Parts: sequence; structure tokens; C-alpha cells
Amino acid sequence: MLTLKDLSVDYGPTRVIDSLNLDLQHNEILTLVGPTGCGKSTILQVIAGLIPIAEGEISTAQWLASPQQLIAPEQRRVGMVFQDFALFPHLSVEENICFRVTDPEPALHWLQALGLSTLRNARPDRLSGGQKQRVALARALAHRPAIMLLDEPLSSLDAALKDTLRWEIRDALKEAHIPAIWVTHDQNEALSVGDRLGVLRAGQLEQIDTPEHCFSAPVTPFVARFLGETSFLPARLEGSVAQSALGSVQTISYADLGQEVLIMVRPWDCAIVADTSAGNGQLESSHFEGSTRLYEVLLDDGSRVKVRTKANIALAANSRVTVSVISEQALLAYPANN
Repeated sequence: MLTLKDLSVDYGPTRVIDSLNLDLQHNEILTLVGPTGCGKSTILQVIAGLIPIAEGEISTAQWLASPQQLIAPEQRRVGMVFQDFALFPHLSVEENICFRVTDPEPALHWLQALGLSTLRNARPDRLSGGQKQRVALARALAHRPAIMLLDEPLSSLDAALKDTLRWEIRDALKEAHIPAIWVTHDQNEALSVGDRLGVLRAGQLEQIDTPEHCFSAPVTPFVARFLGETSFLPARLEGSVAQSALGSVQTISYADLGQEVLIMVRPWDCAIVADTSAGNGQLESSHFEGSTRLYEVLLDDGSRVKVRTKANIALAANSRVTVSVISEQALLAYPANN
């Protein structure tokens, strides 16, 4: 449906996207995450034709763009939804959605489908943030794009609204059978709405796979850290068993390992109990998070580990504790130099 082949983009002398390869399949939603400045929004802009290609090409069944072959944005059939809504303040909801459409039927369909019928005559200044984003989505869908690009579409909304609107947008895209690339800085959003997930680092894809696989089997510590709270403990590998500050743990790996490794520990992989007589670490911090608490422990070997418990387990600040591994699954191990 959409193919990026060896795509590179430069901002002046700086290469911001470097030899990127990815495919977007029919009716697929691909979410892209990564730290600020990694090139997420740049990828959308170059697909839309808003910034030039330095090297490589972008192609669909209808067109191919390269440094030598320019395709104007209006010829690409790409719809875009931005975080700032970009609505015309002097036009009503219906006029915004129908702006420059040749066939009003899909515009009126999305006006109703996205729950905007009662607001059709309202101006944008009367709308909530969620309503404005629905209008922006309906306007993009009304033009029947072949591909949808969403640039942090929920970032300006409050947390409760994000949780409901993300599903409304996903359902609308699936109903329209329009493949989409959805850029976000919110890891939970990326994991929940994407059919596939790509993790970017300095203009390159560190990993692209199903959200489940990226989260449970990150190929690098960078991916693991970016997709959730993670600790990495130094250990010495003996076969598939690693000796660490938390004792012996069974490991698996997707890379060639030496004897010195780092083992990935998620907060729920461990248990923690007060232990004034001995222990293997000292409690450094405690964060109450409603139904859970997140503890950080300085282990006796100098490494740190995060442990999540139920909220009713309250440990005294700076107390001695014992942390143990309770995971029934083998823990991921990485080369120590990662």
C-alpha cells in the first residue's frame, strides 16, 4: 500500500532520517514512537510531500516520489490530522468538514458517524478539544484519502478524553478501510491502537513488530526502556542462568552474549518485603499511584531495581528490604555493553 525504501531526509547538513525502510499494508494502523527529535513527524511530512527527499523513494500503487521525481502533495491522496486541529475559525463544523470536497456524501456520513450532527452549525470556538479533533478527523476522511497520517492527534487532550477518543479514531479508520501511520509520544497509546509498532531512534527504526512482541521481546535495552518501566541489572551468565544481585535467574536472549550481561527486569517481575535483619538493598523512593505503589531500591551491589506492589503494601522510607524475582518466565538478557 505504501513503501518507504532507503528513505533519507536532511535538514540542512543534518541527516534526520537515515535509510529508513518500512511498508504500510492495506487497512493497517502503524504507530510510531520515539524520543523528541527522533524524526517521527518528519516521516509524516515527507510522505505528505511537505519536505523533500534526500535519498531513497516513497511509493504507492498510484505514484512514486524520489529526489528526481517530485509528486505534489495534492496528487498523493494523503489525509493529515494534526495535534492543533487546524480548523477554520470562521466556518461551521459542517463547512469545515465539507471544505473543498467534490462529493458531500462522505462528509455528511462522517459528520453523523463521529457524533457531530447536533454541532453542525457551531463554530470551532464553541467546541471542546475532543469535538475539534473529531471535526478534523471527519474533514480528512471526507476527502477519501488513500492513506491517513496522524501527528500526535491526542496530545493536547486530557487523559480521560484520550482513552475514549483513541478508540473512536481507530474505529473510524478501520470502518473506512484506510491504512494509517499514527505518530505519538504516548507509549500506552502506541501499544493499544497500532496493529504494528515502530520504535524510532535518531532517524532509524530500532524495532518494528506487533505491539505485543515489541513490549515482551524488545530487541535492545533502548526499546525496552522506551516502552515501559524497566531496570537492567548486571549479571554473570553461566549457560542460560544468570547470577545477579537478586540471585540466580533463568534467561533468554536474541543476541550473542558473553559472560557479562544485563538482565531486563520489569517492576512486576519482583517481590519486595521489609527485612531489617539483613536484606539485599535499601529503599530509596516510594510512589503511590492509586491502585499500586512503585518502589525503587538501591541493591547492595550498587545497581537499582524498580518494584511494583499493591497499594496496601507500605514500606518505611530508607528501610532495608529484600527483593526477589518472582517471574515465572525467563528474563531477557542483553550484552553488557548495550
